[in-house]
Amino acid sequence: MDIWGDSYWIIWLAIGFIALIGFIVSNVKPRQGELEKLAANYEFSFSKTDPDNIPQRYAGFIALNPKPHVRQYTQFPKNSMKGDEAALQKFRDFYDEYFAVLDMTEAFYLDTLKKVFFEHHIPKGILEFRGKLVDFAKVKELNLLTVEGANDNFCPPGQTEAAHDVFTGIPVSKRKNYIQEGVGHYGVFSGSRFQKDIYPVIRDFIHDAAGVEPKEEIPIVQ
Repeated sequence: MDIWGDSYWIIWLAIGFIALIGFIVSNVKPRQGELEKLAANYEFSFSKTDPDNIPQRYAGFIALNPKPHVRQYTQFPKNSMKGDEAALQKFRDFYDEYFAVLDMTEAFYLDTLKKVFFEHHIPKGILEFRGKLVDFAKVKELNLLTVEGANDNFCPPGQTEAAHDVFTGIPVSKRKNYIQEGVGHYGVFSGSRFQKDIYPVIRDFIHDAAGVEPKEEIPIVQ
């Protein structure tokens, strides 16, 4: 029976979503006291932040592509009953990394939204840093590689490749855009497709740019 082909998918989605929220809530631990002890030593002490560790943010992010997460959470109790510790640990490792997020200061978050996404300062050539205009065309000696996921919901193909239209001073021979089929936003930098397909592209591009022969391949630990 295909659970995505009939009404049963609603039940599985509900079960997975409930399990997900339970996991999130159980892992969002109070940290304020610990942060306060550290914050006083930094420039942005006690400044407002855009927290990336709240259940609503997780739920919204996962809602973009819920099927694989529902499958993982419904499979977890089955693996637990079978005693498949390897599968259980793989599940834990994946979500430990998936939920390892970093808060951003409110000022940085809002400034980035305004200048990069709403007012498009970079393609318009009006981005400033500490009061000085940033001229990306002056970058000429570096090599540029952009990597995109064909199924990326956050940065669809073309959004990252646009960097090539910004760094016009870099010769075409030193630039490359690579689109990986079958991966989304997260799969671009994590998982088996990254290790098997994307990592070799990055490795070879760096070696070619440096003009050296590839050395012994270093295995990636997932």
